[in-house]
This record gives sequence, structure tokens and C-alpha cells, in this order.
Amino acid sequence: NFKCEVLADHPSFEKDSEITYMEVVDEPKQNPKVSLERLQWSPGEVLKANCTSPVARPPSDLNWFINGEKVSQWSMQGQGMSGRGLDVGVGVGVGVGVSGMGSRSRSSQLNLVLRETHFTLGGQAVLSCDATYKKLYSRTSKVHLIKPGYKTAAPSQKLYGEGCSSGPGVLVWILMVATLAAFTL
Repeated sequence: NFKCEVLADHPSFEKDSEITYMEVVDEPKQNPKVSLERLQWSPGEVLKANCTSPVARPPSDLNWFINGEKVSQWSMQGQGMSGRGLDVGVGVGVGVGVSGMGSRSRSSQLNLVLRETHFTLGGQAVLSCDATYKKLYSRTSKVHLIKPGYKTAAPSQKLYGEGCSSGPGVLVWILMVATLAAFTL
């Protein structure tokens, strides 16, 4: 708890104070780590993935997304916690440990039956894990899942529909070169 006290000067010497809760937040320094067996998956297979957040105080809340849509809680095995350097078991509150100033890591396991509809992005799906705390911070890690028979491509080319584009920057540069060439002739 935090207490603030104000004392008035002469002649009244009135005093007023308030006590309130103050929470100190230590944000994680890195993105969460997502681990899985492999990157190539077929519809019907059970994807098993683990997401571990870096240490933070209070520990981050972990949420899974596939292609930007939040995965329902029933697909998750739970969120265990650990201190710095401790491995986490599956299940809520398993492996709780504290490090330094009370910073904790949190882990969540996802078991999700993949469907054909998950591979909507040219034979790829994007699995992401978000580590958040209230609305103070959000850190995300993404993994691209590939359906057999599809080639991997850079995310900017296949997943987001952007390849080569000529925006205003390229046009301005071309006009500058053309103008410079006209003046030198």
C-alpha cells in the first residue's frame, strides 16, 4: 500500500491522507518463446506447442492465436509458473518459483487439432503466443506452420500479400533522378 499525506501550514495545520494500492510492474525484456516438434503439419494432426514467457513481475498472461484468432481456453493445458531458470510442468500453478524481486516466468501448452481451414494463407498458418499484462504491455512471438506440399515463402510475400511494390518513396526517387538528369544535359 502507498500512503500520501498532506499537511497544511499555519494557521489551520489541517492534515489529510489517503492510502491506496500501488503495483510495481517489471516488464519482460524479451518476447515469449514458442517451441514445437516441427513446422510442417497436416490437417487432422494434433499440434502440441509450448509458450514460455520471460520473467516479469507480475507474471505475464499468455494467450494463443492462430491466424490472428484467439484459441479457446479448452485447447490449453494450463498456465504454470516458475522463477528464473526453473522448468515448468503442465497445469495451473505447477512449478511456482520466485526469483530476485518476485519476477516469474509463465508457461502454457497448447493442444490443438489442426483443420483444413487453419491453412488459409497459401498452405500456411500463423501460430502466435502473446504475453500481456493488463493493458500495460504486450509481447508476441509468431511461428509459421506449413502444410505438406507447400513451399516456404517469406512472410512479406505469401502471408501478407506484399511482394514488390512501388510506393511514393520509389516514385519520388525516380522523379529526383529524372530531374537531375534533365539539369545536367
